[in-house]
Amino acid sequence: MARFLHGEIQTLPGYYDPFTRQFAYGSAGVQPYRLGWSSMDEIVVMPKATATVGGQFQDVEWNSQVRYSRVLPDSLVFSWSPAFNGKWWTGPTGLNLPPENSQLVSDFQLASAWSSPWNWQVGITPQINSDFERALNSNAFLMDARAVVLYRPAQEWTLAVGAAFWNRASDHLIPYGGVIWSPGDRWEFRLLFPKSRISYYTGNYWGCEVWGYVSGEYHLDAYQVDIQGRVFRRAAS
Repeated sequence: MARFLHGEIQTLPGYYDPFTRQFAYGSAGVQPYRLGWSSMDEIVVMPKATATVGGQFQDVEWNSQVRYSRVLPDSLVFSWSPAFNGKWWTGPTGLNLPPENSQLVSDFQLASAWSSPWNWQVGITPQINSDFERALNSNAFLMDARAVVLYRPAQEWTLAVGAAFWNRASDHLIPYGGVIWSPGDRWEFRLLFPKSRISYYTGNYWGCEVWGYVSGEYHLDAYQVDIQGRVFRRAAS
């Protein structure tokens, strides 16, 4: 559920960020990018899965994000996205995990919004991930970074090439990019790594724009957690 804060909605027509939750109309033109303040909330319920240490594990989440975006000189777009992600774990029986963990995230992104086929994005994401049962140490403080170049050779095609650094239980350097294909007025194929999405624009109903989509994601988390008196960083995918 997305909502906009503090008055009239300001938009930036023609600017499109394929790595956000923003949806597209296909070749008819993308949804205008929202400037100013907006917020996003989602509830995640993952089904129980058998754990190798014994028993079953289930994850329930409430993820809440606020975003502030503004246009800078030279057709640059700055966005700041503070977020709180609460995670509630059940099981497994073979490991005494804390029932609740939290992420405090602050994402900073600078991107170009040039009229040429070439554009770019860079971003950093400091975060604190912990069960907050003990004093925070270096295991709770994480820092991610990313950089990507976007090339749009045609209206329906966008190519993205870049890399991301994820600071987790160990450091990970991963590819960041892929292909975005919008073959018509309704379909969009984000064939990207680490997160892909295929969406279909169904139309406007009672004044609301509606899409259906499926997505897949490669994801890693890490937390400072206290398990039976031992404090360490645990990675979770």
